[in-house]
Order: sequence, then structure tokens, then C-alpha cells
Amino acid sequence: MRFEILRRTAVFVDDAADAVNLSAAQRRAMAALLVAGPHGMSADRLMGAIWEDDLDHTGPLKTLLSALRPLLGGRLPKGSAGSYRLVLAPNDTIDVTHFRALVDDAKAASSAGDQARAVKALQAALDLWGDDPPLEDVSTTVDRLSQYRVDLLLERQRAVLTLLQARLDHGEHHTLVTDVQRALSDDPLSEPLYLILMTALYRSGRRAQALEQFEIASAVILRNTGYGPGTDLQRLNDQIAADTPPDVPPSSASPSPSASPAPVAEATAYPLAQLPSDVVDFTGRAQEIADLVAFLRPDPKRHGVPVAVISGSPGAGKTTLAVHVGHLLHDDYPGGQIWVDMAATSDRPPSTSDVLAELLSTLGVASRDLPSSTTQRSALVRSLLAQRRVLLLIDDVAAVHQVQLLLPGSASSAVILTSRIRLAGSGIRPIRLEPLNTVEARNLLTQIIGSARVAAEPEATDKVLKICSGLPLAVRIVGARLSIQDGWSIDYLANRLSNRLSELTVDGWGVSASIADSYHALPGDAQRAFRILSLAGPGDWPMWVAAMLLGVEDAEPVLETLVLHSLLTPSRVDTLGQPRYRLHDLLREYGAMRLTEYEHIPERDVTVERLIMGWLELAAAADVSITSEPYFPPLVTMKGPFAPKQSLSLIADDPGGWFNAEITNILSVIRLACQEKRHRLAYGVAMRASSYLVREERLTDAEDMWRDVVQAAVAAADVGIIASARLRLASLIIRQPGGLRRALPLMDTCIIAVARQSDRRVLTRALALRAACRYQITVAEQGSAGDDVSFGPYLELACIDAQRALALARMLATSHAESISLCILALVASLRGHHDEAISLGHQAVTVSKTIGTAPGDSGYELFALHALATTLLAAGQYSRALQICERGRTLAQAVRYTFGEAGFLELAGDVLAKMGHGVDAFNRYHEASRMYADDMAEQHRTRCWNKMMVAGAAR
Repeated sequence: MRFEILRRTAVFVDDAADAVNLSAAQRRAMAALLVAGPHGMSADRLMGAIWEDDLDHTGPLKTLLSALRPLLGGRLPKGSAGSYRLVLAPNDTIDVTHFRALVDDAKAASSAGDQARAVKALQAALDLWGDDPPLEDVSTTVDRLSQYRVDLLLERQRAVLTLLQARLDHGEHHTLVTDVQRALSDDPLSEPLYLILMTALYRSGRRAQALEQFEIASAVILRNTGYGPGTDLQRLNDQIAADTPPDVPPSSASPSPSASPAPVAEATAYPLAQLPSDVVDFTGRAQEIADLVAFLRPDPKRHGVPVAVISGSPGAGKTTLAVHVGHLLHDDYPGGQIWVDMAATSDRPPSTSDVLAELLSTLGVASRDLPSSTTQRSALVRSLLAQRRVLLLIDDVAAVHQVQLLLPGSASSAVILTSRIRLAGSGIRPIRLEPLNTVEARNLLTQIIGSARVAAEPEATDKVLKICSGLPLAVRIVGARLSIQDGWSIDYLANRLSNRLSELTVDGWGVSASIADSYHALPGDAQRAFRILSLAGPGDWPMWVAAMLLGVEDAEPVLETLVLHSLLTPSRVDTLGQPRYRLHDLLREYGAMRLTEYEHIPERDVTVERLIMGWLELAAAADVSITSEPYFPPLVTMKGPFAPKQSLSLIADDPGGWFNAEITNILSVIRLACQEKRHRLAYGVAMRASSYLVREERLTDAEDMWRDVVQAAVAAADVGIIASARLRLASLIIRQPGGLRRALPLMDTCIIAVARQSDRRVLTRALALRAACRYQITVAEQGSAGDDVSFGPYLELACIDAQRALALARMLATSHAESISLCILALVASLRGHHDEAISLGHQAVTVSKTIGTAPGDSGYELFALHALATTLLAAGQYSRALQICERGRTLAQAVRYTFGEAGFLELAGDVLAKMGHGVDAFNRYHEASRMYADDMAEQHRTRCWNKMMVAGAAR
């Protein structure tokens, strides 16, 4: 069993690797007992730790511990002498013990000169910690626990400092600066951290920034302590000011040229090679590489400096690609490759003047010879590069104007920029990095962990790659974790990745931190938009959705800002002519995480309300023009303040096209409403999406939608919504192969529930639906009209249900239910051979259906009644009249764009023509109907039509 106390609250994991769910009081008890160790804790102190008062909780304490004992498997013996303790098994582990062992291992590795192993062990140790302080939910009134938490935080602080020093010793100064600055934000008076930061900056060729950090450190330390910086910090500053190598452990990487600059006259004799090493497992990006190499290769006919900018979202692999291409172009630029870090996403990006100073130092200019003005420094850079053919890689750029003064003046050189912002300008070749496709992502993971592990777990690999969503950084982190934990299966890691952002981190290298840099670089209104738009859904969405969620008339300016910063992706233009956008899955998850922060919870609540209500209004506006489901009456429209005017005009122009474009988002909103325990709103949206889904025969989507609503209603114990939603579900199940008998018990349950509630309107629809189900069972199992068979009990029960439904409908003056009940009674009479009665009832159904209304949504009842009437006429042998009714129904279906209904009338007309002996015409009707069926049940419908075509063809 594994115990964890380096997090907010104590938890433990059983042998099956499942975290055990504990109450808050149980977690506090576990924390206290784990900290107390083998000597245990008195009952009084344990009660104080759990309930944070001086009251006697002896009874509740015994109850709490009794509930814990079965979970701990004998590790919590009954108290003796008023004391309680945990007795751990030999194979049990505590994360704090594991943490200390890793720190000790790192110390041993560092002493042996193995800095790589030290870094790996320290990062593994720090990965055991959560984002919050340890045991934050444990009472501070218990001195022993409070001091233990303070001691743990001090241990972590020392481990962070040791890791940063080990990384510096390992030669990671180029990638260390941001992490040291982040550590300083937590401990701004730490002189050892300032020592590491200044050394890393100096070794990276950023001498001016290193000296600036000394001034910052001096001011902060003096303001807070009244004393100046210590002798070590002063000595390092003096060494950097004198441009001599700092007296610190040597780096294993090649020293920066600025550490020992050569005279300007000799600079041309030594080609610069400042690019970081290329990754050995670089995979994919074949087209981007080809475009970059072709554009950047020297061309004697070229007059200007070629500048390529690689942009993309956080973690897209911009710098990795730039370095890879830079190495491919090594021989084309014999003057060398120069690396410049603009650090645009850092907390303190350098000024252009400071960057020019570092660049000139790289080119051999001594500090005493540096021009004072930025313009003069830029001119000197161009002069020194004029006779050299060099490739400049300028990383992490915020704007084009930021680098204009750094660019060479001669066309013999070339420049690669990387930026999270979409840069544009004259002569700039933009290269936009999209997520890796599935093959590229799999190849990258294979390169990192080997083909054998990938081949051994193909399904788990697919699961992990889906979680990574094509983001190279995420794939590399997954690969790194599997490489470090070579005993882990891929499936084990996949299960851990349920919380992607917290798990996608290794060696201080994480997706969340990468996204955070871009997020914090946004202006305030764009940060708010990024958070809020995380609720827009996993698919793409049009601009008016952003306007609806943000509560603004025009969302285009803020969307453009997010697109510019590579935090939002333009997707496509939909069939309604609307540009659509989407958030990458990991970006969306990060934005949603931000919304759950304490200060943003009210913002989230308001947005969720606006989102659900807005889609409810929109779906209601579109639903009135969609052919209704036969067993459910059309719904009233809703008007409110949330639906954007632009979207309402799109609905008015083409309601079916609007539904087709937005149904994925509507289903996503229904799921969100269920998750947010707003099941009645979910039910409201689902009712208004249901007719479209049924009309298009998207039965799987409809069934999944209603199952979500049922589950949410069950969780809320809302009997009325449960019954109504189950009734909708039953109406879908009866359409499936073998679904008739499966749906019947569900309808029985619904009828009992609504009868108890005296909800007669729902009861009327439920009885009509059950009558239809029982009729169809009879048709499927007993035969067709005219056969001399005994029909069994279902037909009589169908007749009873339909008669009850008809009586209730007439009493309630509900034309919808009256029309449906008449249709079913007509079909039952027809099946019994009572043709005159059946035809009369069919005509009555048509007459009643025409009184319901003239809106497109009302036409479903007339279509159903016409189909029933044509069926009774066919059974009675009145073929000409049946054919006329089929044509009438087909025309109406065409008018309301009900393709499935039109196909149904074509197939029925084929049946009539076949009975009339017109085999050719019947064949053509069946063929046309088979081509129009395009839905979840299309294969079944087409097969049925093809079978009929074979019979009709044989009769030709």
C-alpha cells in the first residue's frame, strides 16, 4: 500500500493502484497518524487534529476509526492506553520517505560527478509533490503537525535549490533561467538562487542581464533585511563585471563565446556554432522542413535577407524544428550559426539593446568597445556580419519590430525566428506548426521508447497519443516518463494521465507551464476570453458562440488576439458561411482549470448559465421548423437575452442547416448541463434537439443524449423528468433491430410512474407509444393483414392502450395525441382485416393532424397520419387511392425537407405498385428510396429495399 502526505491532504492507494476515497475527517486522521509515526498519538491530540477544537469526540472518533480499519487491512490496531498508531507492512511505502531517498541518491551522484543522474533523481523527488503545500487541510492547532508541515516545505525548498544547481553544473544554463526566476518568485531573498541565475545568464552569453540581476538582488535584499548582499554574490558580480569566468563549478557544455571573447579582428577565423544540439529522435514535419530548407538556402539571385518565422501553440515544437533545420543548413552557412534568445515569454524579457550587446560580445566585441546607443549597436552588428555567411536563430520572439535591429544587412545570411505569436511582414516566410498527425506522433514515441514497447501495447499507445492530442511536447514528456520508469506499462501511464496537465510533466518540463507562459502574456480581456472559451466545447464553433459566452456584440477583436498568440486555431468556414474556431484539447483543459480557481468561480458559474441558456434559446428557435417526432408535441419557442441576433438570423434562413452545423456543440452542452447537475436545463435542450436527430435518423446520438439526461435526473431523484426522458429513450429503442421487446418494459415503468404522478399529458403519449410498440411486435411476429392467423395478446393490448390514449387526448383536447392514437387504432383494425373501419380511422387521423398547425414542425403528425392511411388502403386493396396518398405524403415531406420521410413514402409506393403488378415502377421506387436512406439504420433500410427490388425485378 502506498501512502501520500506530500500533497494537500493525506491519501493512500491500495494494492490495485486505486486511490481510496476518504472523507475530510478521515484524511486528517490519516495525516496525523502518519506524522506521529510508530509511537502513535493520544486520543485527545488525534481528536484535536481531526475536529480542530477541544471538545470530546470520543464516540465519533471510534466510529471514524472503525470505518478506516477495513480499508487499511490490519494496519490500524485498536487503541491501547488512550493512544492510536499505524503499523505499516514491510512493503508499504510513504512518499516522503521515497522523496528523501531520491534526494540522498542525488547527493551521492553529485559527489561522484554524475550530474545527469543527480538531476534525474532530484526531479523525480520533486514530482512527488502536489501543487499545494503539503497537509494544507490539516489543523494548524496541533503543534506537531504544524511544525512537520513547515519542515517538509523547507526540505522541498532545499531540493529545488539543489536541483537548479545540479542542472547548472550539468550545463543546462540555456534552459535554466525561467525556472530559477520562478523559484525566486517563491523565495525572493535567496542569495543562492541569485548566484545560480547570474551564472546561468553569464554562461548563456547574457552578461548585461546577469549584472542587472545583481542590482535587483541588492535592492530586494536591502529593502527586506536592512543589509546588502553577501560576499559570494558580490564576488560573482565583480567577476562578471570584469568579464572573467565566474568562480563556480565548470559547465559540461561548451562555454558561451561571450565568456572569453576573441578580438574583433580574429572573430572571422573561428566559425560560431551556438545552436543547441539537435534531437536524435526528431520525427515528422517533413513538409515544413522541406519548405524551410528550400527558402533559407543561399541564393545568389536573392537581394534581401531571408527570414522564416516558425509559429505555433505552446509545446508545438517550434524551437526543436528551428534547431533541426539550422543543423541541416550547417554547411550552407560556413560563417557559423548564432543563437539569440529574446525570452519574450519570460517574466523579464531583455531589452533589444541588451540583446545587441550580447550579440556583439558573441562576435568578439569587448565590453569597453560597445557603442552606447541601440542604433549604433545594430549598425555594428550589420557591419560585422556583412562579410560572413551566418544563420541566426532568434528564439521566442514577441514582435517583428523587436528583432528588426538584430537582422543582418547582407543577403548572404539568413534568419529563423520562433514565436508563439503569428508574425507577418514584408519578406517573411511564415511556417505554422499544427499538431502532429497520428502516424507522426506514434513514430516520435517509438523513437523515444523503442518499437518493442509500442508494439507490445498498441491499444494503450493509441490511448496515450489521444491524450497528447498531437502536441510534440506532450509526446516527448510521455516518452521521457516511460523511459525513466522503465517498469511502467504504457497502459499504467495512460490511466495516470486522466488528469493530463498535472501528469504531463517531467524534469520540471511540463505542458501546463508552457501554456502558462503564453496565457500570462495575454492582456486581461484576452485571458478572460481564453478561460471562458474553454467551455465552448471540444469541437469547433462559430464566432457568434464566443460573443454569446463573453456577453459582447462583437468577439472578433479578442478572438484575433488569441489567434495571434497561437492559443486559438481558425478551423474552417462552415456550410452557413461562418468562420469557425477551436481550442486544442490541452489548451482547453488549461483554460478550464483556470476557471476553477477560487477567484474565477463566479465567472465560471455565470458563463455556464449563459452557455446553457443561450443554446436552449437557439435550439428552441430552430426546433419550430423541424418536423416533430410523432409521439411528442411541438415545443413552444423561447426568447431571452442570451442568443445572439446573428445566430437567430442564420436559423431563420436555414434551420436544418444550422442544426447540422451545430448539433455536435448542442450535444456537448447537454452533457455539460448534466455534469453541472442542471438536469432540467439539459432536458429542455435535449427536447429541442431530439426532433432534428430523429428526423435525420441519428439514433445513436439521440439515444446517448437521452441516456445522459436519464442518469442526471436519476441522480437528482426527479421522478417526472426520469419518466419523460425514459419515454423518449424508449421511442428510440423500438426503431432498432430487436428493440421492440427491449423497449416495452421501459415504457411499462414510465406509465406506472406518470400515472402515480397524475401527469395525464405524458400518460397519453406513453400509452400511444406503447400501443405502437405492441402493434409492431404483432406485425413482426404474427404476420401481415389478410393472413388467417391468431394474433396473440399484443394486438388486443395495443388496441386497449390506443383507446385509452384517444379518450385522454380528447378529454385534454390534445390534437397531437388524438391524431397518433387514431393512426394506431387504424393500423390495428387493418391488421385484423377490418378494412372499412381502418380506412375511416385513418381519414379521421389525417383530418385531426391538419388542425394542429401549419408550421414545418407540425407537419410530422400529418405525415404519420398519411403513412398510416396509405398502409390501410394498401391492405384493403385500394391501390390507386393508396398511391395518391403516398404521392401526397412525399410532396409534403419534400416541402419540409424531411428526407427520411420522403424515402418512407417512396418505399410504401413501391409496395403498392408491386401489388398492382407494376414491377418496373416498383423497382424504381425501391431503388430511389434506398439511395435516400442515410442514417444510423441506413444499412437495414437499404437491405430491405434491395430485397424488395429483387422480387420486383423478377416480376418484370
